[in-house]
Amino acid sequence: MRIVVAACNRGAESAVAFIKNQVAHHEMRRQESTMNSFTSIRYSAGSVVFAVIAITTLAACAAQAYDTNYRFEVLNRPAPGMATIELVDAHTGQRVSDATLFTVKWAYGGAKNAPPHQQQIELKANGDGTFMVRADTGDTLHLTAHLPGVNDLVRGSVSVPQ
Repeated sequence: MRIVVAACNRGAESAVAFIKNQVAHHEMRRQESTMNSFTSIRYSAGSVVFAVIAITTLAACAAQAYDTNYRFEVLNRPAPGMATIELVDAHTGQRVSDATLFTVKWAYGGAKNAPPHQQQIELKANGDGTFMVRADTGDTLHLTAHLPGVNDLVRGSVSVPQ
């Protein structure tokens, strides 16, 4: 699971390089092993399992690709630790007023050593198509938007300027 999270956090191209490096390292360990045929079979099976995980990881990362029809923008900083965000249609440049925005954060909880999961927190709407979010200067906000009549979520990120 650590490899899946690490690969997705790196972006598509660096995720491929990361996974290739991990496969090469695993293969080198297999070749260095000269114990017995059982060890060789075990490492070969491990290589197959690792390859399946790598392919699944790339598919998951590709499925989370950001939609280029929309973009998130920071309008202003009304108070320290706060920012006003809007969703803009990239083709028209107009604000999307009927969207519901969420911040996406990794949450830890549940059983001991349980893997983290993504948590979506709905942002407070201002009534004019803008949303308030707690954010400090330099933060990168990972956002998701739900648009009425659209099945897919709009995903993106924005950095909070000074």
